[in-house]
Amino acid sequence: MMTKWTNAWCVATGLAAMTVAANVAAEDARGIHVTGFAEVLVEPDMAHITFEIVRQGQDAKALSQEVDDVTAAVVKLAESVKVARKDITTAVVQVTPEYRMNAGRSILDGVSVRRTVRVELSDLARYEALLEGALEAGVNTISGIELDLSDRDTLEREAVKAAIEDAIREAGFAAGELGIRVGRVIDVVVHDTGPAFRPMAMARMAAEDSSFRPGQIAVSRTVSVLFEIGG
Repeated sequence: MMTKWTNAWCVATGLAAMTVAANVAAEDARGIHVTGFAEVLVEPDMAHITFEIVRQGQDAKALSQEVDDVTAAVVKLAESVKVARKDITTAVVQVTPEYRMNAGRSILDGVSVRRTVRVELSDLARYEALLEGALEAGVNTISGIELDLSDRDTLEREAVKAAIEDAIREAGFAAGELGIRVGRVIDVVVHDTGPAFRPMAMARMAAEDSSFRPGQIAVSRTVSVLFEIGG
């Protein structure tokens, strides 16, 4: 996984908001309010992919067997590109009657048999082979493609730490400009901004362009801190 670090996480410290509460009714609410921010852009290294198999017709039993056969082929394909069995989830078969209207009456016109297979792919180098093979095996739709990070938790904790460091720097700068001292921390709020894509090209597979470019995921955190004004 490629990680692009910029200024020790502090991509947007210039956006930090600084206000000094001079006169507030409650004595303990007076202080230096700052917002720290940190972000890193990381190339995803895994994907969650949902394959949908749908067959329509009159014979529910035959259609169900065909859907089962395609499901088995997709599972075998996933295992062939090194996806662990625990990372493959096959849903139960859904059989839905389909109706048509005739002279104001609803008449049974057949059935729709549907099944989904969800795969967690930990090697994006095998992404295109998996999708192409699934389509060849008889999958109707590939949906719910979610690019992700295997070390998301670690990156999020580092983002919180860096955002706090950013807030401390901003508080120190504001206090220095105003000729006051930074005291103890009174209140802290960590805002979960969640992951966001910075797409170079979103997950896709186009006939005219077989190259897969996953783009980047922005992992960021914002921390609001209230410092006491030191004596």
